[in-house]
Amino acid sequence: MRSRMIWFAFFVVVIDAMGIGLLMPVLPDILEELTGGDISQTAQVAMALTVVYAGMQFLFGPLIGSLSDRFGRRPVLLLSIGALGLDYILLAIAPTVFLLFIGRIIAGIAGATQSTAVAVAADLSDGENRAKTMGLVFAGFGLGFIIGPALGGLLGWLGTEQPAFLGPQLQAFFGQLGNRAPMYMAALLSLANFAFGFFVFKESLPLKNRRPFSLLRANPLGAILSIRHLRGIFLLLAVIFLFGVAQVVYPAVWSFFARAAVGWNVGQVGLSLTIVGIGFFVVQAVLVGPLTKRFGEGGVLMIGLGFNLIAFTVLTFARQDWLIWAGIPISALGILVGPAASALLSKSVDETRQGEVQGISASLNAIAFLIGPIILTNTFSFYTGSDAPVFWPGAPFGIAALIVVVCIPLMILFLRGRQASSAVEEHAA
Repeated sequence: MRSRMIWFAFFVVVIDAMGIGLLMPVLPDILEELTGGDISQTAQVAMALTVVYAGMQFLFGPLIGSLSDRFGRRPVLLLSIGALGLDYILLAIAPTVFLLFIGRIIAGIAGATQSTAVAVAADLSDGENRAKTMGLVFAGFGLGFIIGPALGGLLGWLGTEQPAFLGPQLQAFFGQLGNRAPMYMAALLSLANFAFGFFVFKESLPLKNRRPFSLLRANPLGAILSIRHLRGIFLLLAVIFLFGVAQVVYPAVWSFFARAAVGWNVGQVGLSLTIVGIGFFVVQAVLVGPLTKRFGEGGVLMIGLGFNLIAFTVLTFARQDWLIWAGIPISALGILVGPAASALLSKSVDETRQGEVQGISASLNAIAFLIGPIILTNTFSFYTGSDAPVFWPGAPFGIAALIVVVCIPLMILFLRGRQASSAVEEHAA
């Protein structure tokens, strides 16, 4: 039963990641269709959609995490997944940009459950296997990036091109769906996961570990202030936040970058994102456990930052297909940062605050999703617009690389402080 519950948490993260991955290959075409703008202008609208989505996650991440600490993980996850399935239907039929914004608001609220899914992993694991279990749950993000872009690229291509091998009936079917076909599939998968969780997922949080709900802890700023007494945690939170800003470069500009830099179409963008997702999945499902055992969570996090620095630097100057393909596996290794940071954060608090602290992490990532697209998308538009001083579609990745450079010394300071604190505690004992 415990294994089934962990797998349900895994699929929650899968569906959440799909919400990002499905839209990425087809979003430029949808926005061009609805707005009539060029790639630089549609990138701006995509930025606004991302900011709205992130804003909702920022506001509701701690709330949902705290509600799960009070009422349990099961009702929170089931309600959110059901709402997400209905939201995908709204996105599929939206005839205006305004309704796309409404859909992203709902998706941001319902998709703020990643912290609760991670809290489930914390509930069902102990100190020895916590990083491994969280690595499995985070691998769901990679799988979502496999399924999402693959379906988004494939179904978007079938809906827009209607190739002859489909036959007249399927051609007519996909022709009606058009580039919205991925949204219908996402709705189906979300509602199927709701049914799976309803029958399989039992509560993971014991009654003895639940605590009263507090609005102070449930709002983003109050939640962060509530843990200010934890020594050294703000350094780790700063790294999580800054890295989140850098990592936003992929959902914010990848589809637009690939088209501007090397002229890729919907199918090629979807394929590249699928390969990225495969890499994310393999790294988190296979490598996190052994690497953590060998180097510890802090060592794995530093390794992940190093790979991200290399990948961002390569993509900054990529104007040929082979350079982009070379950067993809390196960026996949960079995903090591996520589970390592969550495991370190989980070890910083007791069992009654897992939902809260993971909600704080989710809020910081949401703030990153608010700030990151504004910086990175505007940079992309500036260097790809008609009046650009130089055509440089990889410029946003250069900014991401600089952010990672800042993260490295902060992480070193955090690890040194953690070692010093452990030494003091051992001496006192």
